[in-house]
Amino acid sequence: MIGKKGNDAFGRHGYEVLEKYITFGGRITYDEAGEIGEKLVEYFMNEEVDEIYTIHNEFKSTSIQVGKVTKVLPLAFEASEDHLLMTAWITSTSLKRMHCLKR
Repeated sequence: MIGKKGNDAFGRHGYEVLEKYITFGGRITYDEAGEIGEKLVEYFMNEEVDEIYTIHNEFKSTSIQVGKVTKVLPLAFEASEDHLLMTAWITSTSLKRMHCLKR
């Protein structure tokens, strides 16, 4: 959890906060971001957590900020119909070639 407000809010609601990063001025360095990212991937790869999300405000204007939730891990990709057709064609062609080679 990055930030005092987030740590306080999630702690009050009974969530287990695995790591706390309290910064002054709301900014983290590039190196700190890298360390945090490595730790998150480690938790995920060791199956200590199933999913990782970011929860943050999206700045629209000085008076409007919109809350956002973004899934980070596991990665999810959306494929277009064209991509799926091309993948099917490549797979089909590859299987035909493999079949020809086996004869």
